Amino acid sequence: MPTGPLSVLNVQPGSRSVYRNSTIDFKVSGMDAGYNPVPLPSGQLSWSLSAPIGTIDANGHFVATDPGTGQVVVTANGVTGTAPITVLADTTAPV
Repeated sequence: MPTGPLSVLNVQPGSRSVYRNSTIDFKVSGMDAGYNPVPLPSGQLSWSLSAPIGTIDANGHFVATDPGTGQVVVTANGVTGTAPITVLADTTAPV
């Protein structure tokens, strides 16, 4: 079945809550309007965060640095996908 142009970016994992200093490797898949897979050539993805809760690199590797709520945002060919994320304060007492 032929696929159409990219119209949806699916970011995985979806909604997550993590503790400060945790890491998550986000992945993304592209789909057309009929939810058929569309390949994403490397180098076409732009990762960012909607709030200053951590860092994310070009491969989707997220490091939680500050408590708060935000979204992981990925963009390719003008299409954007998001995943909500909450960074929780580390409540463990120091040793």
